[in-house]
Amino acid sequence: MLHIDNLCEFLCQLMLVEKMSRDAIVLIPQNPEWTQTAQMVKEIGAVNGKKVKLLGIANPAVSLGGMVPGKIGGLVNKAFGNLVYDQKLSTYEGLDYQVIDLKESIKRTEGTAPNNSEKKALQLASVASMIDQFTIPNISILQSLGYKIDVVADFTNPGTITKERADDLKKQLSNMNVRVFDIAIPRSLNPRTISNAYKQVKALLDKENYDILHCHSPIGGAIAREAAKDKRKSGLKVIYTAHGFHFYDGAPLKNWLVFYPVEKHLSRFTDVLITINKEDYNRAKKEFHAKRTVYVPGVGVNTGKFLPRQSGRERIRAELGLENSHTMLLSVGELNENKNHSSVIRAVAGMDLTYVIVGKGEKRDHLEALAQDTGVDVRLVGFRTDVADFYNAADIYILPSIREGLNVSLMEAMASGLRVACGRIRGNTDLITDEGCFFEPKDIDEIRKSIEYTICIKQKIGRQNLQKIGSFDLQAVESTISEVYRALNY
Repeated sequence: MLHIDNLCEFLCQLMLVEKMSRDAIVLIPQNPEWTQTAQMVKEIGAVNGKKVKLLGIANPAVSLGGMVPGKIGGLVNKAFGNLVYDQKLSTYEGLDYQVIDLKESIKRTEGTAPNNSEKKALQLASVASMIDQFTIPNISILQSLGYKIDVVADFTNPGTITKERADDLKKQLSNMNVRVFDIAIPRSLNPRTISNAYKQVKALLDKENYDILHCHSPIGGAIAREAAKDKRKSGLKVIYTAHGFHFYDGAPLKNWLVFYPVEKHLSRFTDVLITINKEDYNRAKKEFHAKRTVYVPGVGVNTGKFLPRQSGRERIRAELGLENSHTMLLSVGELNENKNHSSVIRAVAGMDLTYVIVGKGEKRDHLEALAQDTGVDVRLVGFRTDVADFYNAADIYILPSIREGLNVSLMEAMASGLRVACGRIRGNTDLITDEGCFFEPKDIDEIRKSIEYTICIKQKIGRQNLQKIGSFDLQAVESTISEVYRALNY
């Protein structure tokens, strides 16, 4: 037995698959499970609101009829026998086409499946700041394709944005006719909160019958894909954007032991895996099992928004009390351990400059104390909506992170024509080509030398950065994402 949706999926994947384990002359696609005629009749009755009672009174007659030699016995065995194709005949390397199970097949055939004339999609991320920073363009693309959109994220603890901004974001989404579900999706491995989030997400998926689920963030993506396993059998397409795997070249062993096997396992339940840097793409393409793996150059940057503007430079420097000739070093990002701002503060001790950090987070008190101990002029300005003007005000941008996917602030700094110093890590190496601008994130001497080098090269590298970032423009990224969404409809 083969439902038309499984056949279409089979043919689509057959055209896209790169390699099959054997030359196939006769192809025998099937539904994922066998069924008995009597059981199928019972299911058909159930979806139409009818009760079908199976009687075994005729079983002896069927058994006797099957023993009659010749044409009669053959017909009886054909109608009531248990001959089946071996399911191994319908398994092909690289193809995972059995997206509809028997029950859903009958619902769709009988016309009792949910009305899918209104297409629905769910965007899910761990915190509201990810929705704010990464998914608004995705929402707009899906709406242009005719989808009704829902959003799931933690708006109570919204991440790197303020509670006020999170409330404004809710209003913005409401004005876009987007429903918001405030679910506490954890960013750490807390079994209790993970279990609670899983139950809420699964209940939502079971109720709403989405066509597309696009999930972000490691734990949020894991919860969503685990919760969506059953709905994928009913046609739900699952997209996961990896904003930088926690395992990477040089990552701690525990990251490989914890996150790698989880991501590899869940890739089997992923229709499209989107990666935003080349290291992740190459690893996922080679080692994981997603139906399709796509490289997208980050989440995109609106290059027009971050063009250099003198007015922004003057306003921010006046606010900070800095002369135009005074060297201003800038970082934008959450104040946490991974962002590694403390290493920069130690590296610039004794240098005549001001280090400005835009962002909020748990390390604020620590950074303030460290700045006082080292005598470095550090300005922690918190969350700002005018970050573009800070890029204009700065002379050098520094990204000291230990781990990144493809950092948005680095791309914004490049779009602003800034000179950049950054860690020699995955993602950064996709963007920056001048070796003198790199440093090892925990090497204080290398950080200082990189900053001194970047100061000396003046505006040459800034102009090169401005040219380089053109290929990472938001329009180019949106074009790729739109193609991913469109392909799921075929």
